[in-house]
Amino acid sequence: MASNEPRTRPVLLTRRDFVVAAAGIAAAGAGVPLLSRRRSSDLTVGLCDALARPTASACVGDDATREYDGLAESVRAATGIRLRFRAYPLDELLVRAARAGEVDAVVCKTWTAIRAAAGLERLADVPGPTGARLLRGIFIARKDSAVRTLADIAGRRFALTTGEAYETSHQARRALAAAGVAPGETVTQAACLNVAAMVWERQADAGVVSDYCVGHSGLQLTGDPGAFRVIGRTDGVPFVTFAVGPVVPPGDRRRLRAHLLSLTAGRTPEDLDTTGLIAPIAWHPEELRHA
Repeated sequence: MASNEPRTRPVLLTRRDFVVAAAGIAAAGAGVPLLSRRRSSDLTVGLCDALARPTASACVGDDATREYDGLAESVRAATGIRLRFRAYPLDELLVRAARAGEVDAVVCKTWTAIRAAAGLERLADVPGPTGARLLRGIFIARKDSAVRTLADIAGRRFALTTGEAYETSHQARRALAAAGVAPGETVTQAACLNVAAMVWERQADAGVVSDYCVGHSGLQLTGDPGAFRVIGRTDGVPFVTFAVGPVVPPGDRRRLRAHLLSLTAGRTPEDLDTTGLIAPIAWHPEELRHA
C-alpha cells in the first residue's frame, strides 16, 4: 500500500553549516576595521537575534522581519551614542567575541548574554512582535504516534538541542525531571530543525524545539508541519536582551538605558518589530551557580 507521507526530506543542519555561514558573513565584512574604543560615543554591538534578518534562526528563515537600523538611528539622535551592529550567526561565536573584548555590547538571547562575559549589564529586553517576553521550549511528537503527553516520553527516544539554547536543553531536562519522566535514550542535536526532522522521520519518539520554531516556518521545513502535535511546554525564560560591557562609561550607560526604556508601545522604530522595550526580567540560571 502506498504511503501518504510527503516525499520531501527535511533540511538537516550541522555545525559545519553554521561555520560556513559564519565564514561568509566574515568575508562580507572584510576590510571593515574594528571600532576604536577611544571614542566612548561609538559602541560595537554584537548581534545574534533569532528574529532579526541579519542573524535569523534557520527555524525563522524568511519570516524574520526585525532590523536594528531604526534603533541605531533613534539612539544616535537622542543620546549621541552610535551603535555599530555586527552580526554573528551563532550564539557561540558571539560569546567568544564578547570574551575576547571584540564587542562593547550585545543583543541576543539572555542566556547567551549571561554566558558571554563577566560584567555585562542588561539594560533592556526586546519582546517579540506579539509582545511575548519569555521564550519556551515546545515538546513535540508525531500526531500518528502513541506519544500524547510528557509522561509518554518515559522509556522512549527523546531529541533535544545542545546547551547553547537554554529552552531546548537545560529547561527541557528540568521540565521532564519535574514531571518525573525519564526518557529511555536522549539524543542531542545542533538545532531545532534537526530535532523536528528526527521526530518527523521517526528517528525519535519526541523532541523539544523553541517556541519561535513552531510559530514561524520551522516545522514547515520538514515537509509536513501538520504531522506534529504539541505535548507540553517548558516554563519561560527571558528572550532577547540588550546588554553592555564594562568598557561602556557609566554616563553612556545611563543615557542609553533611559532611552531604550522610553521606547514603549507605539514609540519603537517600526523595523524593530516589537511591542515596546521593557526593563530586563530578572533571571539567575541555576546552571551558572554550579559552573
